[in-house]
Amino acid sequence: DTMLINPQLVIENAAGAARALQDIVKKSKKKSIITVNGQEYLQFQAWQTIAEFYGYTATIEWTKRIEQDGKFIGWEAKAILANLKTGHTYPGAEAMCLANERNWSGKDEFTLRSMAQTRACSKTLANKFRWVATLAGYESTPGEEVTAGGFNNKPLGTQSGGATPGQMSWVYKNFSKFKINQGEFEEQYKPLTQLTFQDAKT
Repeated sequence: DTMLINPQLVIENAAGAARALQDIVKKSKKKSIITVNGQEYLQFQAWQTIAEFYGYTATIEWTKRIEQDGKFIGWEAKAILANLKTGHTYPGAEAMCLANERNWSGKDEFTLRSMAQTRACSKTLANKFRWVATLAGYESTPGEEVTAGGFNNKPLGTQSGGATPGQMSWVYKNFSKFKINQGEFEEQYKPLTQLTFQDAKT
């Protein structure tokens, strides 16, 4: 049977969670948020806090080492949402950390793997609780996605910056899914590492 949820009660509970979140963020600001262009984005610790209010957490289902043409390019991870009371799990999200991202170039593989997991967990929790974050006055995108940065390779053309890690994740997945020949693509267009934000969007 479908149980009708009292919208007013949900909003009141969420408002209480939002106020509690604001207090926690103020006390641990550097660990909980990052500010980009005046907008505040919650980081993993803050998303965990919201999830705890509601009895949920995110756990890693798997991690995968990513190679392209036999060369290591990064790590990918998938997280799932788990109810701490019942033990039930729900679909989560996938995320990547690539070796040619501006902030991760030259880092040890284990750190890239760890960040891929953190991003996947943050995204999973945000998918469930971004409405609470918004109610508290924060942006709904996890901070780990915002600070992923561009790539070391200078983008071609006059577009505003390189493709984001999220875009590149989508590109690589679809090249694999549709069996697109990367070599032929790059010969006719440009190396994937030189895609601009607009290139990837197109």
